[in-house]
Amino acid sequence: MLADAVVAVVDDDRLPAILPVIHRNGLGHIARVMNRERGDLRTQLRRAGIPVEQAPDALDHAGRILLVTAAARSQSTADLLLRNHAIAAWIVTKQGFWRDVDDRAELVAATPDLTPANVPDIRLPDRPDRPATPRPVVALTEDAPSDVPA
Repeated sequence: MLADAVVAVVDDDRLPAILPVIHRNGLGHIARVMNRERGDLRTQLRRAGIPVEQAPDALDHAGRILLVTAAARSQSTADLLLRNHAIAAWIVTKQGFWRDVDDRAELVAATPDLTPANVPDIRLPDRPDRPATPRPVVALTEDAPSDVPA
């Protein structure tokens, strides 16, 4: 194996919805569906050049998996698959390590006494699709130069 790859367990019902997403994101030519009905999934992965010695046990119970050899886009590909209802996803490194990709993100404050706060979303009236860019506020005083914007 020359680069990282993404292996995802995909439910039979979700596969028709996931494949168009893969193709729309320019990954169709490097994606491959593997089906248990055509043989052992570990054997199929090994034949495709994926090291399976450290593969998780969940692979043994899967009906179908999707292999995407995305290299530099492995993390975004795994996230894409999880957002589109893949059951599980792993990034397999060229050294043979299988890293579980978790689709949960937690917002944690930097210190225990701070809590995350919502920032108001300010939209421009003429551009509702783009947030407003904050302008610096400059207080004019008597000793401030006259060319400083207010």
